[in-house]
Amino acid sequence: MYDDLYRLKQVRKSNVAGVILAEYEKGNRKTLRYPQSGMETSYQYNDGNRIITLENRRQGTVISASEYGYDVNGNILSKINKTGSSPVTIFYQYDRLGRMTEEDYSGWKRTFYTYDAYSNRVKMMVEGRTKDELVSVTNYEYGLNNRLEKETKKQGKTTETYRYRYDDNGNETFRIWEKTSPTPDYPGTVKLSGHYKRETPTVYEWRHYDGFNQLIQINQDDKEILYQYRGDGLRHSTQVRKLTESQGKTNLYCWDGNDIVAEQTDGKQIKTYIRGINLIAGEFDRVVYYYILNEHGDVTQLWSQSGACKASYEYDAFGVERNPDKEDENPFRYCGEYFDLSSSTYYLRARDYRSSTGRFLAEDSIEKTTRKMPNDQEITDPLSLNKYTYCHNNPIVYNDPTGHLPFLVLAGLAGLAAGAIAGGISSAIQGKFSLEAIVQGAAIGSTVGITGGAGLAYGVTGSALASTGAVASGLGFGVATVGHAGATGFEQARQLLQSQQMRAIEGAGTAKGLIGKDFEDFLTKKIGGYGSFSIGGRDFDGGLGNRWWEAKSGQYWNMLESNPNNVLKFKSDMGDRLKIAIDNGATYELFSNTSIPQTIKDWLTKKGIPFTEILK
Repeated sequence: MYDDLYRLKQVRKSNVAGVILAEYEKGNRKTLRYPQSGMETSYQYNDGNRIITLENRRQGTVISASEYGYDVNGNILSKINKTGSSPVTIFYQYDRLGRMTEEDYSGWKRTFYTYDAYSNRVKMMVEGRTKDELVSVTNYEYGLNNRLEKETKKQGKTTETYRYRYDDNGNETFRIWEKTSPTPDYPGTVKLSGHYKRETPTVYEWRHYDGFNQLIQINQDDKEILYQYRGDGLRHSTQVRKLTESQGKTNLYCWDGNDIVAEQTDGKQIKTYIRGINLIAGEFDRVVYYYILNEHGDVTQLWSQSGACKASYEYDAFGVERNPDKEDENPFRYCGEYFDLSSSTYYLRARDYRSSTGRFLAEDSIEKTTRKMPNDQEITDPLSLNKYTYCHNNPIVYNDPTGHLPFLVLAGLAGLAAGAIAGGISSAIQGKFSLEAIVQGAAIGSTVGITGGAGLAYGVTGSALASTGAVASGLGFGVATVGHAGATGFEQARQLLQSQQMRAIEGAGTAKGLIGKDFEDFLTKKIGGYGSFSIGGRDFDGGLGNRWWEAKSGQYWNMLESNPNNVLKFKSDMGDRLKIAIDNGATYELFSNTSIPQTIKDWLTKKGIPFTEILK
C-alpha cells in the first residue's frame, strides 16, 4: 500500500504484517513499524537530510541505536553503535579524492589504507591500541589493467600469501593460498635459525566463465560449485557438491524484479523473503525473522517474531565480518546483499565482490562514466577508470547493487526510488546503460514505485542512470523517467519531486516580487550552478552540471495569456530547449515565482517538463 505521494506505507504477506511505514516528516521516513513483533525503527535527520540517529526498539525497549556525524562533503566521520552495554565509536578519514584512508574502531583497532595513482589498494595496515602495536600488514601487487596478482599478509612471524591469475577478459580464474610460519624445535619454542614451513596445505581455487563472462563453475580442493543463469542474466541456481559425495546440494532462486524473494534447497525446504523498499523479513520453517538494518543498509541483527535475537552482525567498512559464525546460514548481510556462503563472495548480479580485498573478481563491462557539460565537453570520472575497485574505495557512503556503478547512500533507509533502482539493476545486467543519459541525483522509476526520503536516498556517485525511459526531470537530487507509465506516472513522480524541491529551498529567503535577473540570481544562489548560458542557439536561465532550467517571474504569465501567439511561441521555445537539453545528456525544468496557469501546467506535464512554483 502507498500513501498519496506514492511512498510505501504497508507491506503484507498472508497474515504477516511485514512493515508499516507509519509516518513521514518533510519527505523523510520518520518511523517504521513491525506490528506483530512489537518492533519499531525511528530516524532523525540533520538539515542536509542525512540520518543522524537511528534507533530500534522492541516493546518500547531499545535493542540497538546509532548516531552519525558528517563532514561538509557528506562523508561519515563518526559512527556510534550503542548496541549492548558498551558503545562502540568508529571514526573515518578520507583523502582528497574521497577514498577512505583510515577506520578507527573504538580506539583498539585502527586500519589504514594506501592507494596508488590508479586507486588500487597497495597497503592495508592494522594497528592495535597504540602505534607500536602492529597487528598485521598486507601488501598488494598488480599487473596488467589493474589486476591484483599477489596479496601478502604478515602477522607476527606468520605470512599468508595469495596469488591470482586472469583470463583475457579480466575474469579471475585462479587463486592459490599458502600460509607459512616458523618451524618449532618443540611445542612452544621457535628455532632461532628462522627456518619456515607451510603451516597448512596449499589451497587452490579455479573459476570458469561462459561466453557472457558469467561465473559458471568453481573448483576447490574439496568441492565443486556450479551456477546457472536466467535469460536476463540473474542467477537461477547454485549447486555445491563435495568431492566425496555423488550428489550435491542445489539452491533455486525465485526473483521479483531484481530481488530474491524465495529460495528452495534440494526441492524441499523453501525460504521466503518479504521485501518493501528494503529487506523486511524472512520466513524459515514457518518462523518469521525480521531484519534490522543500519543506515548503510547492512543487516545488523536478525530477530524472531517471538522476540529472540537469532544473529548479530558487525562489519568493517568494506564488508568483512568482524565475528563470523560459520554455522549461520542467513545469506543476506553486508548492504543487505546476497552472501554466497559456498564461495565467501557477495553476488551483486553483474559481478561477484570479495570484501577481504575490497575488489570485484571481474572487470566492469562499463568502460567509464562520463558527463557532458553545457559547452559540449565530456568529463570522465577518473575513479571509474579502474574496473575492479568497489565503490571508488569509499564504501561508507556508497554501495553497488548492480555490480556496475556505485550508488550514493544519502540516507540508506530514509527512502529510495525503488522502481528506478530496479530498472537500473536490470539494465546493468543486460548491458543497456546509456551513459549519455546520466543525470545528477537519485532516479525515480517510470513505474513510480517510490518513497520520499533524504535526497530520495539513492543517487549514483554524481550521477544516476535513467534506464527505463527518456529523462524527464532532474532536481539535483531527483530524476523522473517517462517510460511505459506515460504522463500519468510522470505526474505522480512530479508531485513528489516538487515537494522535495520546495523542501530544498525552504528558509532560503523570499522569491516573491523578484523579477527577471534578480529571480535568476536567487535560483543560482540557492540551488547552485553557473547562472545563464547559451547552447545550441538557445539561452538557458541557469544550470548545475547537467541540470538546466528556465526562470519565469513577475507578470510573465499575464503577458503570455494576453495573446495566443505568445503561448505558441512559449511552447515552441520550451520544446526546443528541452530537445537541446536531452541531446546534451541534460534535464530541463521550469521555475516560477508566480502562479502558473493550469493550461500551461497541463502542457508541461504532457511534455515531460517538471515545474516548481516558489510563491513565498
